[in-house]
Amino acid sequence: MSAHPPTSRTRQPWPMLHPLVLMFAVSVWWTTPVSAGAWNQQAGKLYSKVWLHSVVGGLAYIEAAPSEPTGGLYTDLSLNVYMEYGVVDSFTLLLVGRPIGWASYNGDGRYNQTAYTGPIGLGFRWGWLPGRFKLALEGQYNYAPPLGEVRVGEGTVPSGRSWFFAPTTSTHRLQAELQAGYGFGFGKGYNGWLAAHAGFRYNSRPSLGSAVLGLLQFGVNMPFGLVLDLHFNLYLPLEPITTYNISGAGNTRYIGYGLTASYWFTKFAAVTLAVEGVVLAWANAATPAVMLGFEFKTP
Repeated sequence: MSAHPPTSRTRQPWPMLHPLVLMFAVSVWWTTPVSAGAWNQQAGKLYSKVWLHSVVGGLAYIEAAPSEPTGGLYTDLSLNVYMEYGVVDSFTLLLVGRPIGWASYNGDGRYNQTAYTGPIGLGFRWGWLPGRFKLALEGQYNYAPPLGEVRVGEGTVPSGRSWFFAPTTSTHRLQAELQAGYGFGFGKGYNGWLAAHAGFRYNSRPSLGSAVLGLLQFGVNMPFGLVLDLHFNLYLPLEPITTYNISGAGNTRYIGYGLTASYWFTKFAAVTLAVEGVVLAWANAATPAVMLGFEFKTP
């Protein structure tokens, strides 16, 4: 497994398993996003992940349950990249980004679409406490440009509240997290880990405000190359939600969960599939988010 166990952070809800139209892109280099992040890369080692993120559906969470129909079909596909490089054993550099995406909405006799660029940024992880128990501080700066910040769809749900679908919101973002992890072995060749993160995000866009972040994760690394993790995440904005961008790129609130499976078919390459959902969500899409991609690491 990589220096820290692979997982994904995604903001899209999963109230139940709806049929999903999963679309594929040209394969490119992949990285795993940040979970179990208390583990650093060794000095001189590189880990990368590239994945396609897909959300297709017609339901929305306006204010928690129940979900409501939008009257059409929204689609959001994006290419995501994540990289880690170990400068020294206790300090890792991060590159994260959603360089390109495509979103559309088909409803009420109208069809709109746009290409967009999501947040792209740099970060670091400083870890200490060698051994099974890990502690780390992670910081990131991200910028989401205004490219593609358009409403491809908008309307009113049956309860009477207005919604819109814009796949990105331009903002500068600063984020800091305290991360803790514990690794352990059980059985012959099986290894597990537990991780917990707590953090804070500042957005320069006043409509987004700041937010408290949280993560709990349990994972297993198996001797035949399969890595599984179950995770729960929290996004709690400090500003009230006054508009409902159901893409999840606006001011949203959710308690989420997800399952990630990675199969390392060589010591240095893996294919990864993840599905994300929510327990509760406000201003978000009410459909599964599915991610498919590849992971690589240097010898």
